Parts: sequence; structure tokens; C-alpha cells
Amino acid sequence: MLGASAGELVVPLYIGTVIDLLKEGDYDRVGTLSGYMLIAVVISGLSTGMRAAIFNILSERIARNLRKDYYVSIMTKDIAFFDERRTGELISRLNSDIQVVQDSLSTNFSMFARAVL
Repeated sequence: MLGASAGELVVPLYIGTVIDLLKEGDYDRVGTLSGYMLIAVVISGLSTGMRAAIFNILSERIARNLRKDYYVSIMTKDIAFFDERRTGELISRLNSDIQVVQDSLSTNFSMFARAVL
């Protein structure tokens, strides 16, 4: 399975083993393996949540810094700069372009990091 995460590989293995044990009638090991599977699923879920939270926090901070830098850059321009450009276009860039960067960092980069790891 190319690109499969550890959780996607471990859970089917445990389920198959549990089914085999149920066919054999070894019910004591079924409970133990079910406990291990529960632990694996919880750890996988927590790890996924942490990864998403980290990338969301980082993308929010980067977007905040980009907005601040862009705003400072705009505020230091002379009046002639604003005569040549429309203010609405500059504000639109501030909102839309930085939002695209933020979305790319939080979602796309997170999935890229997941695939690489």
C-alpha cells in the first residue's frame, strides 16, 4: 500500500488476527488484542489531531506575520504610490492572497508532511 499510514496498516492486521482467533475459539487473546487495537487507534487519532493542530497554528502565525508585514509595507509608501493603484485592490490582495497561502500551509503542507513521513 503506497502512501498508507501506520494506522491504516495496523488496524486491518489486528482485525484479521481477531477474526482468526474467534474461529479458533481463543477468546482470551481476542480481548487482549482488542485492547491493543483500541490503544493503537487512540494513539493514531491523537497523533493526527496534534499534527493538524500544529500545522493550523503555524499557518495562522505565518499568515498573521504576512498581514502585518504587508500592512507595514503599505503604510510606509508615499502618496504617489496610492495615486497609481486602487486602494480596494491592495486590500483585496491583503485578504485573498494571504488566505490562499494560509490554506496551502495548513492543509496541503500537512498532507505532504504526512505522505513523506
